[in-house]
Amino acid sequence: MFRLIIVLAWFLGFAPTPLYAQHSKLDALIGVWRVNLDGDARARAMRIYKAELSADGLTQLKASYGWENQRLQDVAVTATNSENGYTLIFTTPANSKLELSQKTNLLFEGKFTSAKGDIQLVKMTKDLSSPVEKIASSQRKVHLVYMGGDDCPPCVAWRRFELPTLQESTAFKASKFTYVKKTIHSPVPSAWFLPQEVKELKPILDIASGGGGGSPQFAVVVDGKVYDYYWGTRDSATTEKMLESILTGSKYPFPNRCIQYQAQPRICIQTVVSN
Repeated sequence: MFRLIIVLAWFLGFAPTPLYAQHSKLDALIGVWRVNLDGDARARAMRIYKAELSADGLTQLKASYGWENQRLQDVAVTATNSENGYTLIFTTPANSKLELSQKTNLLFEGKFTSAKGDIQLVKMTKDLSSPVEKIASSQRKVHLVYMGGDDCPPCVAWRRFELPTLQESTAFKASKFTYVKKTIHSPVPSAWFLPQEVKELKPILDIASGGGGGSPQFAVVVDGKVYDYYWGTRDSATTEKMLESILTGSKYPFPNRCIQYQAQPRICIQTVVSN
């Protein structure tokens, strides 16, 4: 009986949008959008960086909004889905309200109501030149390998305080990340103890590290080659910039990168000048 109802629903056109299709539409919302009010030359921007589909059909978008080229502030956006696309509703930090209806994958139109009640037409277009869009179209394969363990206080602190923030970034999600457990004094572990996706990197990691111990050790591997290798931790913002620069071809946050060390004393013996 249940199967018959499903078949009839499909035949009559009442079947719900498959969940994978809804997620596909949600993914298209992620990115940077330019917001332009009718008659106002000043540009605003909204960055949508996470979308969560709820059971009641409402979607909550995590986003930030403000003047273009200035610090954006967090806003909560409610999105409702229909046959014509999404409708977005949110209130700005200045207590203005925006209601936007999707026209195409790259365009929303609607109204802007100021805190005083004044209404203006508004268009929101996707900024294809933004780093988010460049990351999405990048062909580079970036693999961040982190090596450390619980016997290393800086390692524990990095995983607890920096990694969760880094994991939310677009650049991190576009990269591969592997956590390799090792004791603080050991060098790169033998292939037997390495995760499967790192086993093939063992020879180049041994060369880059010079066989030296100490934790944490980080290897940034790009297209199968060591791009940067370092001991110690870098905060989530810096690491995000590193990954983003590789994926978008922008300036690396460090003028020089080390790709090979000697173990004793630990010094870099092969440096590459960053772009």
